[in-house]
Amino acid sequence: MTFLSGFSIRLALFALLAAPSALAGLSARLVYLRSGTAETCPDQAALKKAVARRLGYDPFLFAARYTIVAEVSGNGNELRARARLLDESGIVLGSRELLGKGTDCAELLASLALAISLTLDPMAPATDLGPEPPEEPDIAKDAAKPDPAETVATPESKREPAPERRAPVKKPMQAAMSTSLRLQAGVLGSVGWVPALSPGAEFGLALRYRSWSLGLDAVAIASQTQASNDGLSARVSVAYAALSPCFWVSAVGVCAHGTLGRYAGQGQGVEATHAGNHVHGAAGARIQALLPLGARWSLGIHADGVRILTRPQFLVAGQEVFRPAPWAANMGAFACIQLL
Repeated sequence: MTFLSGFSIRLALFALLAAPSALAGLSARLVYLRSGTAETCPDQAALKKAVARRLGYDPFLFAARYTIVAEVSGNGNELRARARLLDESGIVLGSRELLGKGTDCAELLASLALAISLTLDPMAPATDLGPEPPEEPDIAKDAAKPDPAETVATPESKREPAPERRAPVKKPMQAAMSTSLRLQAGVLGSVGWVPALSPGAEFGLALRYRSWSLGLDAVAIASQTQASNDGLSARVSVAYAALSPCFWVSAVGVCAHGTLGRYAGQGQGVEATHAGNHVHGAAGARIQALLPLGARWSLGIHADGVRILTRPQFLVAGQEVFRPAPWAANMGAFACIQLL
């Protein structure tokens, strides 16, 4: 039979609700994990249903800005639950553990559902009390009794002043978590930059403040060869730095995109090969999306479309062999880790 300390539950709820209390009425994605002897505990659907019954509505959306990560693990006769609230950048806004004993985790899961529902919407009336003991009627009785010891002994009597205890925490917590710095690296496919469809690599940093971010990337696109009818050919590559100011709506960013770098070309098919460099510049737009994998890691994709502003001619033996197209595009995938 599961045993939970009343003091541990109150402390866990207070700590979990303290940081994100200003975010009442949230929608969130739910990530639910079970391990050890807790693998026999109710599944994710049961946890979602328990939270929805308490709130009176389903707060879980796949594309939500916030994520609730709920983990239940078991070791011997002890059960442990942990709930974390993450923002769209993977920053942990609140975290707390609940402890229980035994192998029956029904009561532990009910306490976890209560913690999650109050985190997402602390002002919503509880429409389902689940397996909670019927202590609500005792509050009125204890409040009417003159003996203060009886009031102190009632755990639920401390619930009413909880919003006053959380109020001083909410603004500093949000301000501290509004800025983040990501380090990212990935691969891409490009067209229009060099003579043929070509792979490339990118590496960069992105600084984000609330709904805005500024990304700086270094990109290298592999060389490709363009041949002429006279047997002459030019091998061309491009490397550049890209600057991308973005506006984010949840996990999707819409960006301006500018690039500056150099073309490198080498003539082939002549007795003396000659290599040359030319300035590269382009401007356009980018759209990208992030999928959080945890507190710090994310996967992302992006698509770029640009107008090439510098279109040098690559000549071999006085003949033009290649000239960049007016428009170019990239499609890339990357992994990123949050440094701050």
